[in-house]
Amino acid sequence: PAPLTGDSQVDDLTLVGIADPSGQGGRDAVSKVTARLGGQAITPVPPLGFSGAAAVDAQGRFAGMVELKSVTAAAGAATSWQATLVPTNAVRAFLTAHGVMPEVGDRAIEKSVVRLICVRK
Repeated sequence: PAPLTGDSQVDDLTLVGIADPSGQGGRDAVSKVTARLGGQAITPVPPLGFSGAAAVDAQGRFAGMVELKSVTAAAGAATSWQATLVPTNAVRAFLTAHGVMPEVGDRAIEKSVVRLICVRK
């Protein structure tokens, strides 16, 4: 697991996740994309598959987690995507509330990334 250090106060981020399987021919390679943080908004919006991706600063410290949501128009159809950052303190509080003790120490973030696929029937 990735260590959850203090909240990072940076604007430039690297998002570390596993891109949508359709974009990788079904493979599970760890992918990285650069992004910028403005308030809680992440731009540019990362590709599909990066919801839940780790956001790290230039020193490789965990800055938070990507939340990717569709923006719905008045007609009810999804028109675009929006990405925001769930900060480290919120992730830590969620884990602690559910009895999961966050990791401490120094580990490569790439080794902490796994793909989770939800299938709707």
